[in-house]
Amino acid sequence: MTVSAANSLLKFLEEPSGEFVAFLLTTNKSAILPTIQSRTQIIDLPPLKPEAFNELLRQQEIPENVAVLAANLTNSITEVVELMQEDWLVNAKKRQLNNGIRLLAKKICRHLY
Repeated sequence: MTVSAANSLLKFLEEPSGEFVAFLLTTNKSAILPTIQSRTQIIDLPPLKPEAFNELLRQQEIPENVAVLAANLTNSITEVVELMQEDWLVNAKKRQLNNGIRLLAKKICRHLY
């Protein structure tokens, strides 16, 4: 957040026009200035438990082998669905497999020669 944006937000919080409720969402609380944090009610929302996240992936019909990779990359079902639409996860799984095959081939060649 730029200094100008932080100052505008601080002014908004300190001098509200009428009754209002504002939700500030962040994945990095330390990036919010202490002066802004001191004027807010902080509610920490923990990430989904792995079991619950895996169940959501199953409900979205994400293939099990791709779901394992996805669960190690993010805890956002929206992000996983977007990555699936772009075929990024499927291609990443293929790259992972190809890299593993190359490493195995190198080890075999070193052992033979």
